[in-house]
Amino acid sequence: KQDLDEIQSLYRKSSINQLIIGGVFFLCIWINIDEVFLLLPEKFQVGKWVVFYIGLSHLFNMATGLNGEIIINSKYYRYDLYTSVFLVFVTFATNFVLIQKYEINGAAMATAISIILFNLIRLILIKAKMKMHPFSLKTIYTVLILVIIYFSLDFLPNSSFVFVDIIWKSLAILMIFIPAMLYLNLSEDITLFIKELKAKFLS
Repeated sequence: KQDLDEIQSLYRKSSINQLIIGGVFFLCIWINIDEVFLLLPEKFQVGKWVVFYIGLSHLFNMATGLNGEIIINSKYYRYDLYTSVFLVFVTFATNFVLIQKYEINGAAMATAISIILFNLIRLILIKAKMKMHPFSLKTIYTVLILVIIYFSLDFLPNSSFVFVDIIWKSLAILMIFIPAMLYLNLSEDITLFIKELKAKFLS
């Protein structure tokens, strides 16, 4: 139907919903990353920054919303192939350069660079061709809240019990983020879902 207003609405909703869900998961993982690796054999310690780079790149991928779907279902569908070929070449080039220098971290960095550039090009394409983008002030608020929560909790002392630290930090993230999200109404869909849950279990 070429209803660009509806597509723009879905574009932004998918972006903010995925950013919120992905952001909270990423924050829960990263703020507990040292505790998680304490539970693993020492040889896995080098994987800490692999988690960061891969997680961050996929969070950006989620935050860009329905990039691929919009391109595929538009008259610019050929660009889906072009950007996919670009992704292959960038992935190969960055792996070739970075693995030699940084080994496993280099592979993660290469993946992150490739995914971010891939989605960035798609963002620019949709903006240039269809005058749409998935971001809003709510995107900025969401990122700021996640960053503030991280730095607020990261400096607090840990207990001597790894599992206790993982649980309380994760619960603290949810207890701070959810009220802030509801107060700012960052996502109408998630707010409605939470209200329905409350009505169901508290009625």
